[in-house]
Amino acid sequence: MTEQTIVEAVDLDEGISFSARDVWERLVDQSLGSPLGFITGIAAGIFAASIGFLIGTVVMPVWLWRRRKFMGVLGALILLASVLVALLAPVIQPTHVENFPNPPYVKGSLSAEDRFQAPSADHVFGTDRKGQDVVTRIIYGSEVTVLVGLGTVIMTAVLATVLGILSGFFAGESLTWTVRAPNGLAAMSRQLRQPGSGGLAARGVGLVGLLLVVTYSAAWLVLITAMRAVDTVIRLAGELAALPFNIVTTAQRVFGSRSANASGGLGEQIGEATDSPLGRRREELTGGMAPISIPLPNVDIALQRVIDVWIAFPAIFLILAIVAIFGSGGTGFFGLGRGPDFGPQASNSAEWLWEVFPNTTVVIVTLSIVLAAGNTRVIRGAVLGIKAEQYVEAARAVGSPSSRIMAAHILPNVVPVVIILASLNLGIAVLAEAAISFLGYGIAPPYPTWGRDLGGLTLTDAPQAWWIAVFPGVAITVSVFGFNMMGDALRDILDPRLRGT
Repeated sequence: MTEQTIVEAVDLDEGISFSARDVWERLVDQSLGSPLGFITGIAAGIFAASIGFLIGTVVMPVWLWRRRKFMGVLGALILLASVLVALLAPVIQPTHVENFPNPPYVKGSLSAEDRFQAPSADHVFGTDRKGQDVVTRIIYGSEVTVLVGLGTVIMTAVLATVLGILSGFFAGESLTWTVRAPNGLAAMSRQLRQPGSGGLAARGVGLVGLLLVVTYSAAWLVLITAMRAVDTVIRLAGELAALPFNIVTTAQRVFGSRSANASGGLGEQIGEATDSPLGRRREELTGGMAPISIPLPNVDIALQRVIDVWIAFPAIFLILAIVAIFGSGGTGFFGLGRGPDFGPQASNSAEWLWEVFPNTTVVIVTLSIVLAAGNTRVIRGAVLGIKAEQYVEAARAVGSPSSRIMAAHILPNVVPVVIILASLNLGIAVLAEAAISFLGYGIAPPYPTWGRDLGGLTLTDAPQAWWIAVFPGVAITVSVFGFNMMGDALRDILDPRLRGT
């Protein structure tokens, strides 16, 4: 018996396939089946994406070399060098230089002999008007470049993917929102919607009835939503208690263990036992009521009109407006400058990559909002093509919910498009951050950025000290060039229409 026959026999005997797609669909089902699964799925996705990026950064040059994309190899090496310099900046330029207590990027001197020194063995890229070493500021400025570039790419990809899939999947479909109300109010609402429902008095009664339906339904919706929220918390607590058993049960299903019984294992039994009395009471209250279907506007049309307005704003004005509203950030909720001081907070002595992150939150959010609009259109077009495939129609025919179709069938097939857009957005994000820092709206001083080192008094000092403008400009140029070359190579490989060119 061959190996393929053995695998097929095991699959038929156990009812389990070992393909990556089947494992992915099982994980999707687990994530969509409960609040705990959804939270766990998001956390696992973020963790897997982070690990995948680190591995991809190291493997990318070799992979592109084997694909004979030599300019892409150069771009991948530039990305790898940027990441390594950003991660090891405090090692390359240690903090306590000559017992100087502050970070090295603010170490300077106002003496005439230390200011505007030309490139030499002591200062490879020279010094600026404050006597600060230019190469040190470029090394620490790479942390901002890496954080803003990669953070913007990830946030843009998530936002554009969600909006693009929703817009493309529901294009041309009419949706309804079902609200439960007492039978009398539901009948009055149905009578009002019937054509030719009587004279002015009847219509007046119908309007009053509709107003009552809307008012009563809103109050009832608030009550039911509150009960559902409390019930969800109770269920979530029960699932947390059953998490070890669910992990074992999921592993048994994935690897085909015979010990998993037909009822789904101990974990699912405990999950069912956590059904709260509040949830059962909610079902009793709404069970005897008549449903009212309220038509909703077309999701695709509504999203596309919002995106039309979104794109209509000039990018630079939108960026400056958002940055002006939030300020330089660094404090508040994850460094957004608003809300409670939750998450990492900025400090004037930040050196390591993770310490610099709060300084870049506002810029990352701003650039992501600006770049996501155009990407949404591209992903929507890809979803429209995938939606017409037969496997999507087959999933609809067997009764798969829309959430599962989007997560298990649409999302994996738009990943190549998302990767292409992300690689192309990397250079755009770096250049945009340099532009707003040049204008004085970027990362707050004293932390160095390449764009700020090109602006301000550098414009007046450059004629007498060319190096303070040339080297930061070269750093920006090389980075953007490398990222664009890598993006073009990935597009040639992943886009079926460009393969072989």
